[in-house]
Amino acid sequence: MSKVAILAVAVIFAGSVGCSGIFVPKGEHDSVVEQQKAYITALERDNKEWRTKGGAFDKHMAECDAYGSASQTSKELADALRKALAGMGLESSEIEVSPGKVVLAGDLLFDLGSWTISAKGKDVLKKVAEGMKRGSTVRIVGHTDKKPIVSEKVKKLLEWDDNIELSTKRALAVHAVFKQSGFAERQMWIEGRGCSEPRGNDKQSRRVEIFVVAPAGVAPTSFQK
Repeated sequence: MSKVAILAVAVIFAGSVGCSGIFVPKGEHDSVVEQQKAYITALERDNKEWRTKGGAFDKHMAECDAYGSASQTSKELADALRKALAGMGLESSEIEVSPGKVVLAGDLLFDLGSWTISAKGKDVLKKVAEGMKRGSTVRIVGHTDKKPIVSEKVKKLLEWDDNIELSTKRALAVHAVFKQSGFAERQMWIEGRGCSEPRGNDKQSRRVEIFVVAPAGVAPTSFQK
């Protein structure tokens, strides 16, 4: 037998024998290899899917922790504000303090049809601003009663002559006091809702609400109305 023939037989023999020395047809061997490759690919796919699910779970847990932290911070903030305002002689109808929210009676802050804050109103707002901590994000919302504006003097000062504009100007006035107390503009946004959200009677409807959207050190998405 020639050397070439002997080499060819050796190659065929090697391709048909497994690691243990047992004869395995080449087709069967290739099939097993392909099955192993498919199994490894499936494992890698499942591993990637579980890593994704694990990341989503970790994110969810972090959000839960942040929400719990925000809730605790909000309660502490409300308690601190109550203490700070305790000696100012305010009636319960003039101010409401709850976790994440302060409601100030419009009559405490403004004269009818006006957006100029009274001296007492400024003192109260400064206390509120100081209590809400620098670094917080707040939303200031102005509200009016349903009565139309009838004062000619006030009408001349308004561009649209309606309660939406009046409530917006009142929210802006509160915004100015917070800015003077150390809040940056990027930490505040304002809304004027006119008479669209009445409460009880006209006196109760005239109000300014201040929401703590994010206490200092807490993610903004964790603290909503």
